Amino acid sequence: MHLNNVGFLVIALTVIGLPAKAEACPLRLSKDVLQLNAVPKGWTPLLRKQELTLSAVGMLHGAYDGSGYLKPTVTKVRKAGGQEEFTSIWDFAPPPHYERWYFCEYGEAIELLRQVDVSARSCTIVSTREGNAITAMRIACTPADPRRR
Repeated sequence: MHLNNVGFLVIALTVIGLPAKAEACPLRLSKDVLQLNAVPKGWTPLLRKQELTLSAVGMLHGAYDGSGYLKPTVTKVRKAGGQEEFTSIWDFAPPPHYERWYFCEYGEAIELLRQVDVSARSCTIVSTREGNAITAMRIACTPADPRRR
């Protein structure tokens, strides 16, 4: 995913029909995603980091402009060496009346958002953390059984 010409600090990406294995958050973003078009005249910006690293993942309810963070139904933590693996599950039964999105946070600089298909019954996010950075991440959403609608 190349985001050279993005001018927003929050980017909404919509998915129609999220498959069982959804696209994982990019682990790193180039500093080029931060376009500094609104710098006051006479000032020169300096971006100190060459890239932004993934620092948090999770689920939101509602559209990104009026959303709130969803608490996982279950969270499990497994430690191995200097890494921690977090498995978080969100159960959407019965189906909620609001849209669901998952987010990828890069420090306090930017969040990427992707909409989850309305038919999703649950979503599981597994992330591996080393220090303050997420080094691996995957997401899978399970669609509701169409016979139970």
